[in-house]
Amino acid sequence: MVAYLSKIKDFLAQIKRYTIQQIPRKQNATADALARLASSAVVDKANLVPVEYLDQPNINLQEPILLIDNTPSWMTPIAAFLEHGVLPNSRNESRKLTRKATRYLILDGVMYRRGFSMLLLKYVNQTELERLLEEVEAVNKTLKDTLKKHLEEAKRNWPERLLEILWSYRTTE
Repeated sequence: MVAYLSKIKDFLAQIKRYTIQQIPRKQNATADALARLASSAVVDKANLVPVEYLDQPNINLQEPILLIDNTPSWMTPIAAFLEHGVLPNSRNESRKLTRKATRYLILDGVMYRRGFSMLLLKYVNQTELERLLEEVEAVNKTLKDTLKKHLEEAKRNWPERLLEILWSYRTTE
């Protein structure tokens, strides 16, 4: 924990102005629910939240970006700026790049774009995209076949059975 505290203090030293404010539990119900879920024993058994146990802190490790496709793309300057602080020579281009880079993040060597509601959108190359689309199609086919089979059996009860079938699919995969 000392290493994490030291890292936070280093970050705070770089920021010119900040405030730390404690938010009461009643006003932060979502975070409170997540904290309760993470600390419960049921989480491990149900695999609701992925838990990773570390032998040693990984805070000091800085992993390089793993480029599968070495051909330059529009992501190359952003990744160079985020990882090494490299900016283009043109002042105008430098300004554009620093503004654009605030929307991106590199975690564990993978570049993500910050989405709405703080979702992280992973960037993939063409071959990885094709592989992911094949997986999605396989899942959709399985889901369609499962729904068709069980809902045909349910006949008029299909609205009640639909949620049950979707829940069972999510928990078994």
